[in-house]
Amino acid sequence: MRVGDVYRLQDDFDEPFDVVLCLGGLYHIADPAFLLRQVGQLTRERLIMQTTQVLPLPGNWAKFKVRRQKKLGKTSVRQGYGTWFYTPGCLRELLEHGGFDIIEERRPPLAKRRRFPWYLAMCKPVSTP
Repeated sequence: MRVGDVYRLQDDFDEPFDVVLCLGGLYHIADPAFLLRQVGQLTRERLIMQTTQVLPLPGNWAKFKVRRQKKLGKTSVRQGYGTWFYTPGCLRELLEHGGFDIIEERRPPLAKRRRFPWYLAMCKPVSTP
């Protein structure tokens, strides 16, 4: 296991990887677009990203929900108790901004999206000329 700073990925890894997994956690990052740009520079062939989503309703582009810590009764965003939730359109824009083309994306069936709001995308890095 390797411990490091997600905002300094290129300092920790010298060569890109064939496949990069980004499973959960994106919703806890303050600047996911910056992180995905870094991941894009470290990905040779595929990025597999799984995260949560919100339903694409009007005004629902991205939401930040503050979580209450039960023991302390705190709701402070500064202490890391919040979570981002994105619509599928917002996630597509983040991936495009990170330098990826989406090959395939999956979401749960419509009837299950409220209870199991996950989003899965398989992407390839955009080749630069």
